[in-house]
Parts: sequence; structure tokens; C-alpha cells
Amino acid sequence: MSAAADLTVARLSTEEGERGMPYQDSKGLWTIGIGTLLPLAHDEMAMLAKYRLAGKEAELSHFDWYMGLDPPRQSVFLDLAFNMGTGKLLHFVDTIAAVKAGDWQRAHDELLNSQWRKDVGDGRALPLAQILLTGATA
Repeated sequence: MSAAADLTVARLSTEEGERGMPYQDSKGLWTIGIGTLLPLAHDEMAMLAKYRLAGKEAELSHFDWYMGLDPPRQSVFLDLAFNMGTGKLLHFVDTIAAVKAGDWQRAHDELLNSQWRKDVGDGRALPLAQILLTGATA
């Protein structure tokens, strides 16, 4: 980002305010963040997701079991950390133990034998478990 944009963001934070939850601005338009009108464009949503995923990657990078995975399997754990938080992901001790052992069938089965699966449903859980099993994304 340019120096001018950095200066503008700092000023907009004061002028517009910073709000993490949607609010109606002075004209009644739904807004979030630093004067960002809703709805968000696809690129804005993708940028926010990538920003948050970068934080999750940084958290997970401290674990050898994660760093030793191929990108498709890493993506499963990034997805889980994004969805529930890294702290809750680390409670998947049986899944992580299976990953450490390279037992992909057990990692698959343990992931599917979780409350998380019930929470998110098979539409999300089954494809992620399959990636763990095979290491393939398609």
C-alpha cells in the first residue's frame, strides 16, 4: 500500500470510526469496519478471508505435524482453524495423533466422529475428511 493510502486509512479511522459490527451510517446505509458499505464485493470478502487465514497459518506453523503436511491436508486444518479457532482445533487430539502417525484412514474417521461434523454437516465435513484420506482436493 502506498504512503498516501496509509495516511488516508489513519485519517479515515478517525473520520469514519472503526466498527467491527454492521451499523447504519448517517444516511442509513449499512456499513462495517472503517466506512465500508455493505454488501462487500467478492474481492473484499476473499481479502478478508486470506487475511484471517494468514493468522491461522502463523498459529499452526508452530506445530511440526502441521508443517509436515502437503498443502491439501494443511488446507483442511486451516479450514478447521478458520471455522472453530485454533484452540478448539487442538482439542482434536485423536485426529492429530493419526496425522502424526500418517494414518490417514484413522485421521479421516476421527474427523468424522466429532461434534464438529454434527455442527457443520456432511456437506462440509465429508469433503474435508476425504482430503485428509487421499491428500487430493478433487
